[in-house]
Amino acid sequence: MDFLNNFFLPPSADHLHLVRYLILLIYFIHIPFISLLIGGLFFSVFFRILAGNRPGNRYWQISRDFIETLVFRKTAGIFLGVLPLLVLIFIEGQVFYDANISVVLFLSYATVLISLGISLTYFYQYTYRMAEMYPFAQLGSGATALLFLILGYFIFSVNSAVILDPGRWAVVDNPRDFLFSWNVIARFLNFLTAAFAVSGIAMIFFFFNWKESRKKTEKEYADFLKKTCGGIGLGFTLLQPVLILWNLITLPDPSLNISVFALTVFALFIILGIALLLYRLLKNDRVQLGTPVFILFIIVFVIMIVNDHEAREEAIDHHTRFLTVRAEEVSAEIEQKRE
Repeated sequence: MDFLNNFFLPPSADHLHLVRYLILLIYFIHIPFISLLIGGLFFSVFFRILAGNRPGNRYWQISRDFIETLVFRKTAGIFLGVLPLLVLIFIEGQVFYDANISVVLFLSYATVLISLGISLTYFYQYTYRMAEMYPFAQLGSGATALLFLILGYFIFSVNSAVILDPGRWAVVDNPRDFLFSWNVIARFLNFLTAAFAVSGIAMIFFFFNWKESRKKTEKEYADFLKKTCGGIGLGFTLLQPVLILWNLITLPDPSLNISVFALTVFALFIILGIALLLYRLLKNDRVQLGTPVFILFIIVFVIMIVNDHEAREEAIDHHTRFLTVRAEEVSAEIEQKRE
């Protein structure tokens, strides 16, 4: 996309080195937050459908608890949800300067959809107090928000998969061109199920262990929430090894190195530990295990983000070296003119 280069300046060698760490920082900020938001929204809508228009039942209560516990304040939606994506667009515009790849275009599509989804999520959360009066409007806003977020992160997954396959940069101009890539499907399902798993775990952590949000409630409802959220966490955690290995198997050859394999194995061992702790939590009624389980899952997020970043850096190494050489040549020319 040559015309997009007009909106960005060619990066310097120092800038290229810096943005590698900025991209990691953006993902560390954005992915855990958005995973909780998507998971919280999904299960809130799911249980809201089961509740019907009967506010007194436990499905209504757990639906409201999901959206109020896991979807933080609106300022978090802006600074942890939307702003990192906007910054990422400008960073990627420089990283892929003069490359025949539609990264900025794909990210722009995804950012618009995700921003709409986040806005509607907060509208859904706000209108819960009016859900009895306007049940279809309230539920419709939640379902629409979920649709926007799923479409946005599917395009985001397409973008990530395209970056890892330099041989196809020139032929992919539209997200539809990469829809049936196995790596896109594996990557997207891995992200979505991880979001569901961490959401179930986070509910136990925030509801029973985190002092600021710990709630006193009837034992019957507390048991229902523990079993439901623990089951969600365990079920989707058990899917992670399959999807992580599927993602690894479908990675393009240019993105593979020893670090990618080592980090994948490390993550799988931690996931096994998480599954065992969740089983003990459910079997022995030990809700205090929610704290180490939640922390371990955040560590898995960090490992997989670093893992994906390693694969990305390996895939774009040739393009990065090309930009570095060009930047050094431009710098040398400037110095020569000064003399």
